[in-house]
Amino acid sequence: MNDAIAAVIHPSRFPDADREQLLQSLAQRRIAMRFHYESHAQAHLWLQVHNTFAPSRTDTHYPAHIERLHGAALSCGNHQPSFVIGLGCGSGQKEAQLLRLFAARNLVAGYVPVDTSLPLLIMATHAARAILPALNARPVVADLSELHALSPLLDQLADPRHPRVFTFFGMLPNLEPAQAFRQFQALLRPQDLLIASANLAPGTDDTRGMQRILPQYDNSPTREWLQRLMLDLGAERSDGSIQFGIQDTAAPGIRQVVADYIFDRPRQLTTHGRAFDFQPGDKVRLFFSCRYTPERITATASAAGLEIIGQEVLASGEEMIFLCRPVTA
Repeated sequence: MNDAIAAVIHPSRFPDADREQLLQSLAQRRIAMRFHYESHAQAHLWLQVHNTFAPSRTDTHYPAHIERLHGAALSCGNHQPSFVIGLGCGSGQKEAQLLRLFAARNLVAGYVPVDTSLPLLIMATHAARAILPALNARPVVADLSELHALSPLLDQLADPRHPRVFTFFGMLPNLEPAQAFRQFQALLRPQDLLIASANLAPGTDDTRGMQRILPQYDNSPTREWLQRLMLDLGAERSDGSIQFGIQDTAAPGIRQVVADYIFDRPRQLTTHGRAFDFQPGDKVRLFFSCRYTPERITATASAAGLEIIGQEVLASGEEMIFLCRPVTA
């Protein structure tokens, strides 16, 4: 496909914002997740991890779960043309499936894929246009850690006369508990719908469940993906290693997998004219992924003024996909 793609760059991804967030990440020794997706090399490495370990790729029943929730969203739309807004769309395969369903009934008003990674955004736009060549697509490059900041731009790109169906697949695990749900209060209009997914700690024993899913993270492809950022910043492969572990969060019932880069020898990393010194034993948190229970998802959504009106839990117990809408008085 040779059609040009005109992407909108949100101010959260302007060079000054990028520089300040990267410097803050290194100073706090907690890397903002978006810095693992932005280059072509990182996007390629992430896709390898995703295609190997994500339930959407490994669970043969996953497409049926998605189709049922997409169908529920279609039924809730009152047969009005809707805008599909893919927050953290990645390569856009799930959004393309949703667009196909709505397009079969001539109910697509437009498509706004949003991601921090321009390479992934290009893939998502191509995937959508493969289904609808004349699709009104307005891709947006943005930092997704502050969803409410996107509201004015999305109001401009998606005609307010039409309802909107937001997707938020694979994003909840990499946000602090309850952070995203609170921000959806400012983002969703009364007629909007949200389809999202959450990673779960499978089984009734949280500890065993977390140990069971740990190999999905603690593996060579994921290490290679996460280490790419450290190498790009000037570290050598022999400077340190990545260690995975399981931690509690401040929210009851929510645990997380974390990945720390631990330095084995002194190293100075310099970026944007600022130097950061690391000594043996120093840690930089590269990654975290929260694991919920279905009950916690329901309670957190309710506390943020969202009503879950449909849900699917994989047979493995490792993921929940749900459809929700704002509670209206």
